[in-house]
Amino acid sequence: MLEFKEIVKEIKSTGKPKRMTVRGLIQSVGKERRGKYVIRSLRNKLRYNGLTTEPDFALVHIDSRVSVKAAPTEEEIVKTVRKLKRRLAGSLGLRRLRKSPSPRRSSAKLFSPSVNFPPPTGSPRL
Repeated sequence: MLEFKEIVKEIKSTGKPKRMTVRGLIQSVGKERRGKYVIRSLRNKLRYNGLTTEPDFALVHIDSRVSVKAAPTEEEIVKTVRKLKRRLAGSLGLRRLRKSPSPRRSSAKLFSPSVNFPPPTGSPRL
């Protein structure tokens, strides 16, 4: 069984993701069960070392395999978001998406204070 430090070292040196079970990942930090404190601790260790798992190790079965890999950089995230925006705009037939949509104004009022509702009939329920 590999220790977490060895996993980090291997991923950083090769640049390739490491496939392993969630159970193996948890055991690499010296734990046996996947409780909320173990999840938080493992997430912090992954984040500190610039790593992530795909799929999320906390959401899959403990014997499922996950890839531990380098987390995307901020530039990669921005590039992906821009690409998705262009793809969405193209599928909607728009030239580009607005940065922030402006609220649409309507001349019709949704609630008018001049509308009189009929009084309730019967006795109120207690």
